[in-house]
Amino acid sequence: MGIPNLEELELTNIHRVYHYASKRANPKKTYGWLLKIQRNRKQLQRFYMDHRYNNIPALSLAAAMMDRDEFIENNPSFKKLAFRPDPIKNTTLGVSGVHFSSTQYDRNGHLNQHASFCATYHEYRNGKKQLINKAFSIEMYGFKEALRLAIRARKDWEMQQLEKMQVDPIDLRVAGYDYLDEEMAFQKVMSLLDGDLKKMAAANGNGNGNGTYTKVGSHTNGNGHKK
Repeated sequence: MGIPNLEELELTNIHRVYHYASKRANPKKTYGWLLKIQRNRKQLQRFYMDHRYNNIPALSLAAAMMDRDEFIENNPSFKKLAFRPDPIKNTTLGVSGVHFSSTQYDRNGHLNQHASFCATYHEYRNGKKQLINKAFSIEMYGFKEALRLAIRARKDWEMQQLEKMQVDPIDLRVAGYDYLDEEMAFQKVMSLLDGDLKKMAAANGNGNGNGTYTKVGSHTNGNGHKK
């Protein structure tokens, strides 16, 4: 049995190759099939030598195809998701789709929007893809609650997309993605902001390096009296 009719087979990720063992006393070519596939940061690479399958290329190919199909079944692709499972590296708050928006005014100086935390995502309306920016006012909700609401709005949208693709969030983390749920995202942002505040205080001479701060204007002179 020789090489099967390749035009009738699905050979994605499988290639007909040979290895040349030049260091042997009697160098020779070893023919077989190379399987090389990667999904969600996992990779499978294996060489199926014909001589291990009674020198029948069809059998070594069948083994390669079975392993490939099993790998694909166990590692469904997440490339078609509507969002990136990993946080974008240059995002300000460290959580994709959530950002801070400062107070905005119109050309006449009238207030358009208070300082807010915003959730961004896209929806299809009337057959067209539209970017949605949902703002949560810090003045109305308070700092932490506005942040939490923005994160919740974004994560609710992400969950809707995952449900459409029948993907469990746990599968994303198992696949190696740094996917954050609502609470994890909130804690990450708060930790990041707390670190930034400490750096700002230290740069202004108001921090003592251990997480506490001194009041501005309470410096003392050489005699121990406040200035």
